[in-house]
Amino acid sequence: MPAHNDLLQVRMSKNRDAAALAIQRTAKGFLTRKRMRQQNREALQIGRLVRGFVTRRRMAQKARLKGIFERIRRQVATSFALTMSLNQKEKAATMLTAFVRGSKSRADVQRMLTVRACVRACVCMSMSHDDAATCAVAPKSRVNHQHHHHHHHYL
Repeated sequence: MPAHNDLLQVRMSKNRDAAALAIQRTAKGFLTRKRMRQQNREALQIGRLVRGFVTRRRMAQKARLKGIFERIRRQVATSFALTMSLNQKEKAATMLTAFVRGSKSRADVQRMLTVRACVRACVCMSMSHDDAATCAVAPKSRVNHQHHHHHHHYL
């Protein structure tokens, strides 16, 4: 009879081990899902902060540009009122238009680069600690301001 008792002890021990493993697996899954939910919430919060920051900065930049453009427009209007030939007025208007278009496109490019850098930083921050160590946020790149002149030949 002692052999039967030993088998019973072994079986109970195995059952206890299996139950402990099942509980550990369940707890580990629960904790992992909880951590994932927390990281997701943090990533969403970071995204909100970045979008708010970028929007506020864009609004401030627009306000500054609007003031600059208004001052230039007034100066041009004043100089138009003075004695200027029609040809000179056309040249001034063309130059002003080119300046406004150029600064708008430069602002668009700069805004794109800023958003891209912010998004890259958010992605790195939401990664696990080991993955984040390998994530390199590129330094803010400079836009190459080369002017390409397009010559149109009309017949």
